[in-house]
Amino acid sequence: MSLGILGNKIGMTQIFDESGNIVPVTVIKVGPCVVTQIKTTLTDGYNAIQIGYGNVLAKTLTQPQLGHLQKSNIQPLKYLKEYKVDNPEDFNRSNY
Repeated sequence: MSLGILGNKIGMTQIFDESGNIVPVTVIKVGPCVVTQIKTTLTDGYNAIQIGYGNVLAKTLTQPQLGHLQKSNIQPLKYLKEYKVDNPEDFNRSNY
C-alpha cells in the first residue's frame, strides 16, 4: 500500500551533508489534506481513498466537482487524488 500527501512547491534551497557536500532540496508546503471519499469493493469494485487539498472559491469548480464535494459536506478543494489501500475501514473523513 502506498499512501501519499498533497502539497505545493514553495521553492528550492540547499543543505550540507556530513561530508560537506551541497545537496539541493525542494521545500514543499503540505496539508491539511481531507479524506473526501472512501471507496470499497462492495460499492466501487476496489478499495481506495480519495484525498483533497487546497481550498478554492466555489466558482472555480465545475458543477459535477461541486456536487461530488457537497455530497460529503466538504468545502471546495482544488486538488483531488485517489490512492489504493488494502483496508479502507482504517480511514475516516477527517484531516490527517
